[in-house]
Amino acid sequence: MTNELPPSHYSRQWLGLVAAKAKLQPTRRGERWLLHLTPCSPNARTVTLHLRWTGELWQLLSLTNAEDWRTMSQPVDEICVDPKRQCFWRCQAGPIPLSEQPRVLGSFLADLQRTCIHHGYRVESDSLPQEEAKGDKTTDRR
Repeated sequence: MTNELPPSHYSRQWLGLVAAKAKLQPTRRGERWLLHLTPCSPNARTVTLHLRWTGELWQLLSLTNAEDWRTMSQPVDEICVDPKRQCFWRCQAGPIPLSEQPRVLGSFLADLQRTCIHHGYRVESDSLPQEEAKGDKTTDRR
C-alpha cells in the first residue's frame, strides 16, 4: 500500500491501542477511518488521524491538528500531513523538506503520545467509504 506515513514501531503500536479504544472493528482490508483524538490537557487541540486497515495493522495515511482554515493561519504549532496530496507543513513555517519529514512526524507523534499517556484522551471515529479506483472522494460522516 502506498502513501503511508512512516511512524515508528512504538507509534504504530500506540495507534493500534487508540483504534481499539475507539472500538474500531474493521472487517475488510483497505477500510479507512478518521480518528478524532483530543488530549485531556489544557489548550489541547483535536488531532484527526486518517487510518487504513491492512488486515493486520493500521497504516497512518494523514493527520492534522488544524481545526479549520482560520486556525491554520494562526502562529501556533500545527502540522498537516498528507503525502498523497503532497501536503506536509507546519503552519507559519511553510513546507517541510522531504529529508525532514520523518523527523518532524516522529517528533509530533511522540509529543502527542506523551500528552495522551500522561493526561488521558477522548477519541471519536468516523468510517470512510471504500477507496474508489479513480479519485479519492473522502467525506466525513458525522
